[in-house]
Amino acid sequence: MPASENDVLDLYIERQQGDADPFWCAVWPSSIALARFVFRHPHLVRGKRVIDVGCGLGLAGLGAALAGAASVQLADREPLALHCALLSAEQNGLLSSKSLDKLGLVSAELLDWHNVPASMDASFDVALCADVLYDKAAAEPVAALAHRLLRPGGMLLLADPPSRTPKHRERMLGVLNMTQVIDERDTVMPAEGGPAVPVLLCAFTNNRTHPSK
Repeated sequence: MPASENDVLDLYIERQQGDADPFWCAVWPSSIALARFVFRHPHLVRGKRVIDVGCGLGLAGLGAALAGAASVQLADREPLALHCALLSAEQNGLLSSKSLDKLGLVSAELLDWHNVPASMDASFDVALCADVLYDKAAAEPVAALAHRLLRPGGMLLLADPPSRTPKHRERMLGVLNMTQVIDERDTVMPAEGGPAVPVLLCAFTNNRTHPSK
């Protein structure tokens, strides 16, 4: 992970990338909770094809890989985030070689929620989403993305603080049309210190029988 969010912000300013943000640089409590969740329930990812949506530093996805996933695709719109996540994958022995262009268990791909390639449709058994509902405008795109990415019967694992943006979660659940099968709580001590953060962890099964419907 970067030593400083401010250094990354300075880099964005230098590159005149005014719409970029450095929030991916932090280890978010929800990603810690989701990584622990898959270790508690390894059967949810074992032998499965997994995607970590908006992965940031990739902690949840790497947790799924270490819990026995057949493959994990780290997906984010920020190339620097994917670079850091792949370096972490390398350090954890999850790449097939020391060269980042020769991937083994873990791979990475740039992903814009609003412009998903058709090649990714119904490609995954499990979608991990940690702290993706901080923006009100994300509710509908996250629900739509989950349906596109997951095969029929696939599973969405969602983690976020229950008291931070409850209306965003309600808005997403209102259009998700999936069956909730797990509802758990966890409490995480932030990596940078401070008070403990409660995290809500939910698992949903994709009800659709045909990916295109």
